Parts: sequence; structure tokens; C-alpha cells
Amino acid sequence: MEKEQFQNIELIEADLEGRLTDEENHRVESLLASDSDFKNELILYQTIISGVRSEKDEHLVEEFRKIDRLQDVAIAQKPNIFFSFNRIAAVVLIICIASTTLYFYSSREEKSIAASLYVDDPGLPVKMSVNDQLALDNAMSYYKTGNYNSALEIINQQIKLNPTNDTLQYYMGVVLIKTGKFEKSIQYFTLLIDRCSTTVFCNDAEYRLGMAYWFVNDMTNAKRIFLKIEKDTLHPYFDPSTKALAEINKGVK
Repeated sequence: MEKEQFQNIELIEADLEGRLTDEENHRVESLLASDSDFKNELILYQTIISGVRSEKDEHLVEEFRKIDRLQDVAIAQKPNIFFSFNRIAAVVLIICIASTTLYFYSSREEKSIAASLYVDDPGLPVKMSVNDQLALDNAMSYYKTGNYNSALEIINQQIKLNPTNDTLQYYMGVVLIKTGKFEKSIQYFTLLIDRCSTTVFCNDAEYRLGMAYWFVNDMTNAKRIFLKIEKDTLHPYFDPSTKALAEINKGVK
């Protein structure tokens, strides 16, 4: 009984994620037709996911109440204490799986939305330069052709030699975003924000800092920055920041 119970949970999870084989699809259809317990669990899993996605706390509270009612019915019909315990444990496991799955997919969805709205930096003009400037030109050449790892390698080497250079700090942050290292990019953009009065990259860094926060799902800080930009209609990133804020507000109630 217990082994079958947890196999059913795996089936439910795979079914809702679209990972069932043809054989497993037939098994699910058969269980839905013949096993009311399995059908109730599948419906419960679906409604919990729907509740989390709607982000309405009262809905979630009601779903947990449904769990209690289901357990009461199960205990009344089958008063075996071990069966009841396994049943409760199974439903709790379903909730845990649902929550984990939703967090993963919602986080991935947020990153996808953020990426679709992200305004790329065009990079610096590439000139025929020498010495230190040549290295930065090479990095920009790699950056503009989408070879972000090579660009990152060069900028990283240069910033070790000149750690306070605002151009290197800014493009380090830019390339880190392009390579998916969002947390680290936040550090570099923050350095520039802290000295806005002395760098030409202040507005650019401010916008990208907000986007980096969004990429790591830190909605509080992302909103804080985009709200600040939204108050300045002359900010060069006013429009993209307003759009970003609108999207974030759709998901943050």
C-alpha cells in the first residue's frame, strides 16, 4: 500500500509536468477511472498549484482545509491508523513537490520575462588602440560578437590591474549579466551607484542593477530601483524601467 501510494505521487507529478510515457498515460487514465483516491489526489495537486500561481493567500488556506477534510473522510472510511498516517504523509509530500516545482518554474518564468525586456548595452566603440585600451577594445569585440566568456576573461584581467576604473567596473557588470552571473554583477553596479557623482555610468548602472535584482528574483530591490527611475521622466531608462515595473507588479501583489 505505501509503495503504491508514493508511486502514485510520482505519476501525478510527471503527469502535471507532461513527462509521462505512453504506458504511464494509460495507467493514469485507468487509475482515474477506477481509483477515486487517486483522482482526488490529482485534483488536489492541481488546485494547490492553481492557488499558488494566483498568489492569493486565502485560496491556499482553503486548499489546506480541503486536505484536512479529505483526511477526515479517509480516516472515517478506513480507520487503520497506519493507512491514515501514510495518506497524510503522501498529501504533505504532494504539497512539498508542488511548492518546489512551482518555485522553480515561476523563477524561470520571471527570468524569461526579465530577459525579454532587458535593454542590452551596445558596448564601447572599437578603435585601433594600443596598450591598456587595446585590451578593452578586444573585450568589446568579443562582447559585440556574443563571445561573452572571452570578454569577461579580458575585463577580469584588466580590473585586477585597475580595480577602481569605472569603465571596467561597469562592463564587468554588463558581461556578468550576459553570462548569467547576476549576483556578482550586482556587486559591480552597486559600486558605481555609490559614486554616481563621479561616473558617467550612473544611469546605466542603476537600470542594470534593477534588472540584475529582477533576474535573481529579488523583487523588493528591483521595485525600489525601478520606482526611483520612474520618478525621473528624463532618465534615459525611464521607459524600460516603467515596463519592467509593470511586469513585476503583475506578479507581486
